[in-house]
Amino acid sequence: MATTPLIITVKIEEVTPIGKFIIDAFERDIASITDKYTKYDAPLLAKLKTNYAAIRQLINPQLITGKIAKQTSDIYTTLMPLLGLLDIVEGYIHIAQDLSVAPSYFGISAVRKAKSNGDLEAIADKLKTLLQVINENKAALTAEGLKAADITALQNIQDTIVNTKAARALLEREKQSLIDNNHIAINDFWTSLLDICDKAKRVFKTTDPIKLPDYTITSLKQKVSRTLRLNGIKGKVQSNGKLIASAVVELLPLEAGRRRAHRTKTDGLYEIGSVTAGPYLVNVSAKNYQTLTQNITIENGVLLEQDFELIG
Repeated sequence: MATTPLIITVKIEEVTPIGKFIIDAFERDIASITDKYTKYDAPLLAKLKTNYAAIRQLINPQLITGKIAKQTSDIYTTLMPLLGLLDIVEGYIHIAQDLSVAPSYFGISAVRKAKSNGDLEAIADKLKTLLQVINENKAALTAEGLKAADITALQNIQDTIVNTKAARALLEREKQSLIDNNHIAINDFWTSLLDICDKAKRVFKTTDPIKLPDYTITSLKQKVSRTLRLNGIKGKVQSNGKLIASAVVELLPLEAGRRRAHRTKTDGLYEIGSVTAGPYLVNVSAKNYQTLTQNITIENGVLLEQDFELIG
């Protein structure tokens, strides 16, 4: 664990977007700034860009985040048959005789709710409870025809979630350790950003004050928040040229963010805003159509336009 404290005055995830805003402003205004402060020139800008790339990779390492995204995607794939399995098991619960508890105590609805919310931890926890009650009543359920393979399938889903989440936690700790062990590099980058801001504000305070927010940290934090609200995805869901109403477009985060879902309007259009940037798995479903699963990436400040074609 690093002993040097971070001196940044923003959240760690805000360092690189704020840094990008400052670097872009500096590149735009470099002639005016260099005219007054000669050492703040093109070579300094190039160095700042190099350091930005290094810090961005440090805070969001591509290899580790790629592994995290892959593991999360695998969990979502594992969950695909869950609702169908729950329907089957629930059918046997309602016809089985001499159960140790009432059907509602199996917790089927709790698993469904956790699945609907995209809460992986809750899904694993509720599945554990469900499996305990199923196993306690296994004789009664299998006597009605419930297959051992269906119980095993539920157990495999629960085990996969637990094991994959444990592996993901190790990667998250590895990711955090990169930050913890490189506080000095992050502090140096942050100090260089503040130095650029200081010199730019001195240059533009009287000559071009409209540029001051581009070099003011509080203003840039607000800009990051505004950019987040712009992030999103929109488009239409159709099949052979026919727009599909009431189709569900579901975004499942592979790195960060939360599950989002939107139902298309009568014109087949959808729009989901204020989405955390990063990779997502998107599921598009509608009655009488095959569910479509696709990988997408949401970028900062971009409203991605993406249409989906369903097969009936």
